[in-house]
Amino acid sequence: QSLRMLLLGSTVILLLVALQFFGPARADLWWQIFFEALHAPLFGVIAVCLLAMTPSTWHWQARLLIAMAATLLLAIFSEAVQIPMPNRNASVGDIVNDMVGAAAFISAAVVFSPSFHVPSGRGRWLILFAVVLLIWPLKPLASVSAAYWERYEQLPSIAPLDSRNSHVFYDLNNATVRFNSADDRASIAPEFHFNKAGSSSIDFHDPWSNWRPYEALVLDISNLDSTTLPLTIRIHDEAHLRGDQPHEDRFNRRLEIMPGRQSIQIDLADVAHSPAGRDMDMAHIDGVVIFGTEREAGSRFIIHDIRLE
Repeated sequence: QSLRMLLLGSTVILLLVALQFFGPARADLWWQIFFEALHAPLFGVIAVCLLAMTPSTWHWQARLLIAMAATLLLAIFSEAVQIPMPNRNASVGDIVNDMVGAAAFISAAVVFSPSFHVPSGRGRWLILFAVVLLIWPLKPLASVSAAYWERYEQLPSIAPLDSRNSHVFYDLNNATVRFNSADDRASIAPEFHFNKAGSSSIDFHDPWSNWRPYEALVLDISNLDSTTLPLTIRIHDEAHLRGDQPHEDRFNRRLEIMPGRQSIQIDLADVAHSPAGRDMDMAHIDGVVIFGTEREAGSRFIIHDIRLE
């Protein structure tokens, strides 16, 4: 009995330590979502261990209540200790995923545990309940995985924009976007609007990162206004984000977008040699940002594609 308690307690501690000190393998979106989804099964195992540590002589309701309450306290603790940690963020959503996983795994555990004596008919419903619960934390991972696969199929577009999943790969700062409904896939390209005050940007994160086989980046864009639209494009690699991110450590170029549709080509040799004192790592490009100053406030344009050639 003592060895069993030691093993169960050690499992709980090891899983908690792993969650605190082992973050996503990479900083890209897929690994972040995968790591968040991983909370559910890990805390499910923790909850089952805590349930197994309760005396079998106790009433089943008390055992379940104590196991879930202890899991909730550990979930809160695991997020609280991340607050002072660099590159980690406490999240209420992670606590929700933790408890969803705990409820799912405990529901399945009581079915297979002889100490709970669950009738077979009720057991089937509990297993179904556990499966449905686990869909909640896994659904974002499935959606992001589908978006990544769709992007892979559309290479050499680094951030395809003719899809309802394209929003996964960009963030808007002081800007909005809308899609025109149409049967023609080519008409799905997003129309971006800079807000009427302040500077604005579109941050294309997690683009296709290996640019080494290509020679140029092409921006296919339509300026919907009647005057020239000045925009700045920024390109940076993973190494840039690990430092202080100075202006001279990335590629920056001012673009003059004439009214109407046009393709603007950027020589990747210029991008590779743009950081001061080093070459950009063209195998690990991390982001492309298009932004405008306050003078471009209120501008409207369509980005049809950003592709490598």
